[in-house]
Amino acid sequence: MRLAPLRDGRTSLALSRVDSWHRTWQLPRPTLLGVAGGSCLLFRVTQGSVPPRALAEVECGGIGERTAEGFGQVLLNDPRLRRRLATSAVPRQEPPGQAPAAEQAAGETAPLAPGETGYEEARVIERAAWREAMRRAAEELAADRRRRERIVPTQPTLTQLNAVRRLFPALDDEAVTTWLDSLAWPEEAIARLRRLLTERHTVWDHLKLPEAELTATRDGRETLRAELATEAIRVLLETCLREHARESGDGDGLANGKEKRG
Repeated sequence: MRLAPLRDGRTSLALSRVDSWHRTWQLPRPTLLGVAGGSCLLFRVTQGSVPPRALAEVECGGIGERTAEGFGQVLLNDPRLRRRLATSAVPRQEPPGQAPAAEQAAGETAPLAPGETGYEEARVIERAAWREAMRRAAEELAADRRRRERIVPTQPTLTQLNAVRRLFPALDDEAVTTWLDSLAWPEEAIARLRRLLTERHTVWDHLKLPEAELTATRDGRETLRAELATEAIRVLLETCLREHARESGDGDGLANGKEKRG
């Protein structure tokens, strides 16, 4: 049996990188590269045939390394890939000042409005895309020491910084304000952290996500900014604290929320 890949615009392929830390050795583990989740590849059988049993075995066992840990899961000939997206039969009512759909640029897909067919499904995809973009943006920011120090100040000790993690379950609580008022850190560092924890737009200013590219619904940007703000703050702080601890030589204690004792 032989397969030939098709590159006709219907495929989508991205790579994913996984980094981890070995607590005992105090060293980074080897970086893992693989095909990112959601990638879609198309092949043509040029010789022989593919028995259904073989397809079932691949879907059951996965492909590549570390399949027992959940890597390498694939779907073959998923019927959802053959299904056309439904279009609403109800005429779209454009808001004031927006050009009718017929006048929009050729090839553009207008954002879905609440109640339209596919709106709920699009929201699920949007939410997943925003979360992945949040994680990547946080890692990129944390790798830049200058940008990271705007989030995690360098003056406090690692133990003091670790106290930030205790706030994660209560970021919507008054405990945040009480804790900030009790700090003896430099005023500028406290002010920056206060803005991040209490002014929810601040986290998006730091992450700088390509929100228009990640959004497929009309109210997606405003809704997801409000819905995911607390999660975004946690992701950003966790990532910056972990990277700060690694550079400070305590990649185990602070990264795991524990004070390291000699």
